[in-house]
Amino acid sequence: MEQIKNLLWLWKNNLFPAERNERAILALCVGVAFLFWIVVRLSQTYPSEKKVRIVYEGLPQSKTFATAPIRSIDVGIEASGWDLLYESIMQPKPVLTFKPNGGVIQINENRLTKALKAAFYSDDIEIKSTSIDEINLTLENRLEKKVPVLLKYKVQYKTGHALRGPVAISPDSVWIQGPTSLVQHITQWPTRMLSLTNLKSSLVQALPLKPINGACSLSQRAVEVSIPVEQVTEKVLFVPVTVVGSRQAKVFPPTVRLICNVGLSRFEKIRSSDFLLEVDVDLLDPEGDNLAAINLKAQPAYIDNIRLEPKIVECFWLKTGKQ
Repeated sequence: MEQIKNLLWLWKNNLFPAERNERAILALCVGVAFLFWIVVRLSQTYPSEKKVRIVYEGLPQSKTFATAPIRSIDVGIEASGWDLLYESIMQPKPVLTFKPNGGVIQINENRLTKALKAAFYSDDIEIKSTSIDEINLTLENRLEKKVPVLLKYKVQYKTGHALRGPVAISPDSVWIQGPTSLVQHITQWPTRMLSLTNLKSSLVQALPLKPINGACSLSQRAVEVSIPVEQVTEKVLFVPVTVVGSRQAKVFPPTVRLICNVGLSRFEKIRSSDFLLEVDVDLLDPEGDNLAAINLKAQPAYIDNIRLEPKIVECFWLKTGKQ
């Protein structure tokens, strides 16, 4: 039994260390091979693409660009893996800076290429292509103007619901800034279209403004829209019919039944006197038919689906003069 224990001890302390040494050597060889592979790969030439940001400095406060300026350039480059790696570390976001000269910025292809090469950290990077060939910009007087916001919306309310009050936007106007040639013709600025269906409760939400020409800017990008909605119910009123015209006449019936949809918040406030129904007798032929259609001339706000019963009244001419 003692001999077996000795054999196990020898096996653990002699066999395993040898295997561990072999594994360590194998791992070292793999590591060296991988490092060599990396060195070889990074020494090769690769195409790549860089986005170069453009900054314009020295613009007078009273001037701005007449057209939307170019803000970035996509540049196709070619360099060794080492140079590309070095560039990504030392200059991850290259920037070009230009200043106006005599109210213009004119950068031809040759100058643009030189500026791009100077923007990269490594001198060994070769420029293969650019998204633009030149930059031509003109400065113009700056104009700032306040204009109302035009709300564009299309709303369908759920059956039995309607507006409780006016649709509001906040703010109701915005400042537009840009070249005079563009801003001077702008009288209002629209929102994006707001489309809603089956609306049954009041809504308050942000609504983006329509994007503006890149040469101009808005004081804000969105407005807040408020749409008050409430449930409606049917109300019945008896409204007198008023006779207008140069001739004297009476109508029958003198009062008609008016049915309308009204919001619950206004139900008790709506009266017959809020409506005006008229019949113009000058439109009738005294020798012809004496039936006249009733015209609705006045009604309260936010009242809809108005129906009259009857819609036509009979006119009776009154005799005038000495009897």
